[in-house]
Amino acid sequence: MDKDYWTIACDCGRASCRGVVKDFKCLSLDLQKKYLSLGVVQPYILRRVLPTLFERIF
Repeated sequence: MDKDYWTIACDCGRASCRGVVKDFKCLSLDLQKKYLSLGVVQPYILRRVLPTLFERIF
């Protein structure tokens, strides 16, 4: 998502569920990298977070 501090409870019931869906920018750096490598981050989110994400990685 692309809102500041947006969250929603997740009731999917999977054992690996974190229980909450958050803004991409609020996820841990490792989880952000995982989602980027999987190609599941929407283009409009990438345009907003890539400049600051690049600074956090390097």
